[in-house]
Amino acid sequence: MLVSVAGCGSPAFLRNSGPAAPLVPVDEVSFEFPDGRPAPALPLAWKRNTLVIGLQNAGPSGERVLRPRSAAGWPERLAFQVVPGSFAELEVRADQRIVLPIAAGPGPGVDLELPHSVHSRRTPEIRLRWGTADAPAVAPSPPQSPPQSPPAGTR
Repeated sequence: MLVSVAGCGSPAFLRNSGPAAPLVPVDEVSFEFPDGRPAPALPLAWKRNTLVIGLQNAGPSGERVLRPRSAAGWPERLAFQVVPGSFAELEVRADQRIVLPIAAGPGPGVDLELPHSVHSRRTPEIRLRWGTADAPAVAPSPPQSPPQSPPAGTR
C-alpha cells in the first residue's frame, strides 16, 4: 500500500518565517581604555550562542580592554561585527594573539568569529586594537662585500 500526501509543503521548522529578529542589546562586558580608565561601551548582542561585539561605529582606530561581567567568565563563542573599509585590521590579545585583516572595499557588515583557541571562559581580559596595519619590521640586509676575483693561476 502506497500512501501519498499532496499539498503538505515543507514542515514548519524548514520554512522561512520572515526576516530575522533584530539583535537585542545586552550588558555582558565591561570596557576600559588600556590605562584603566572606563571606556564607552561597544554594542553587544547575542546572535544564537555567539556574543557579538559591534565595532561598526568604533572609529578608524582605537583600543579597549574587555572583561566579562559574569563570574562564569566568557561565552565559548565571540565574534566582532565590522564594516569593510572602516579600518585595516583588528588585533585581539587573550590567551593567544590573533590579527584579523579587514577587507578594504565598501560592503555590508560582517561578523568575524574568534577561533576557540584565542580565549577560554577563564581568560581574565581580552585586549582589542583596531586601525591601520602595522608595517612589518624589516631586518637590515647584511653588508654586501664586493665580488672577489679568483686568485691568479686557479683557473
